[in-house]
Amino acid sequence: YRTVLELLRGNNKLESSYCQVTLQAFQFCVRYERKSEFKRLCEILKTHLLSFTKEYDDSVNLSNPDTLQRFLDTRFQQLNTAVELELWKESFKSIEEVHSLMKQSKRTPKPIAMINYYNNLAKIFQVSNNYVYATAARQKLFQLLIQSPVITDAELKENASIHLVTSLSIPLLEYFDHSFSAQSDLVDAEFFKRKNNKLSSLLNLNEIPTRESLLGSSTLKEVLKYADSEIVQLYTLLEKSFNPL
Repeated sequence: YRTVLELLRGNNKLESSYCQVTLQAFQFCVRYERKSEFKRLCEILKTHLLSFTKEYDDSVNLSNPDTLQRFLDTRFQQLNTAVELELWKESFKSIEEVHSLMKQSKRTPKPIAMINYYNNLAKIFQVSNNYVYATAARQKLFQLLIQSPVITDAELKENASIHLVTSLSIPLLEYFDHSFSAQSDLVDAEFFKRKNNKLSSLLNLNEIPTRESLLGSSTLKEVLKYADSEIVQLYTLLEKSFNPL
């Protein structure tokens, strides 16, 4: 696969074959659980992508909408494969590449593609115990699902329930811990700022999400209508009627 990809890369007449072989390589890695090879494959594909230029007539041109869409679809499959293999570092790198290609594209991504994007992003944040951004990703996902004409009530209930549980999992003192650490010079405040801006950008958010903003959003009111009744009851006990005094 590696040899074939090297032969096919960089020529716009062969880009369909290049993408097809890439997908076959992903399937190979999943079928035989070849995690090390998948990591290497991701590095090779990234190197290839960075090498595409307009130096000659037959070179791959990412400013062509069809070409860009083809490579974007391939990166979505790379993301799915990384999540399936539970390679979370590669998953995050794939998310960054997908986001970068989406910013270059003049086409509006299909809702099904964005549902896949936010769902995988939520899984990545969940694994890293970043519940604020996991909830923000779930919020984006639910906003798309509720508009889908083919979504079932059972799927809405499941996603709403996961969204609500994730929201309740956000630590109450997380923001204060970061603030105290920054004020005490225990961590670099600028580092947290850059990190939060980057993660917010991946979620296409204009502002950095917080526990308060997520639990006070209009989307959460819709979530409460569909979520499992026992989880809604738990939300009410913890957020509405809880009084430690």
